[in-house]
Amino acid sequence: MPKGSSEAPPNGVSDTTSLTNVNQRGGQTLRVRTLAVAPNSTPVATRTPPPISAPAPLSTASPPASSCPAIGFFVRGESPSGATTLASSLNVHAQVLTVYAYNAGGGPYTAFTFEPGTGFQLLLGVGALTPSQATTIGDNLMSEGYSNAMIRIMWEMNGDWESWGTQALSAAQYIATYQSVEQAFAAVPGNRFTYVWNLSAGTVEPGRTEFDTYPGDAYVSNVGIDVYDMYGDDGNVPAIVSFAHSHGKPISIDEWGLSTSDDPAFIDTISAVVHNPAADVILHDYFSYGSATITNWPQSEAEYEKDFGGPC
Repeated sequence: MPKGSSEAPPNGVSDTTSLTNVNQRGGQTLRVRTLAVAPNSTPVATRTPPPISAPAPLSTASPPASSCPAIGFFVRGESPSGATTLASSLNVHAQVLTVYAYNAGGGPYTAFTFEPGTGFQLLLGVGALTPSQATTIGDNLMSEGYSNAMIRIMWEMNGDWESWGTQALSAAQYIATYQSVEQAFAAVPGNRFTYVWNLSAGTVEPGRTEFDTYPGDAYVSNVGIDVYDMYGDDGNVPAIVSFAHSHGKPISIDEWGLSTSDDPAFIDTISAVVHNPAADVILHDYFSYGSATITNWPQSEAEYEKDFGGPC
């Protein structure tokens, strides 16, 4: 979710940048930031045994790289039909639906069930689960037909707005919790889950570093980025991409969206990352909710269709 936003869902290493003129709007030059990323020449790291104090890792495979990244959406009500309708209006095929666990008395984002048979792969956000809670959610995912769910464990942990953020957990506490949650999911029989360590771009709280909660290659399938059209946060994307590549991990843009204005240049900025093979992006997921609702912004809506519509 946009950092500092009250619009929560209903349920609860090159970093060089350059600016290129793209068009004129209202007498003002629009500029799109071209984000330079280093080629990912590092193969996916071979799993090494974790420290003795960590749980023994099970299976955390990274998704295969693709020249045609998957497209996903978050929409109001986490509605599969709503996501399908939005995708059709934008002339794209959505494969992924963003959903969130909810509070059923066990803490924020700690329980989850979903309607079976939607045809979507789920991108599921979960909170600071106990192993038992993770097992229950994993079993539900399997029984409902979502054995390939991508699980965002305690996303945007480098900020201070979630209950597992920097104001609540030290880096070591976050890592220990993440590892135990991942291992509980990984132990669910028959699963093909993947696991996302998901940063908020451009966020570094006092006394911390952006990457100090990385739980280890054995526990991460891909590195996620949440980035919105605010505070120049897109300028931090190359640093995250470089970090992911240094660990042999692909990128997923798990949340991205507009903020408070119609800004087709921002759409182009994200498109440039998604379509750059060197960035190794496997998914981009637009957060169409609240002020970021893309159909509220006609120029950006048209730019999205231009950049992402039709055959990949």
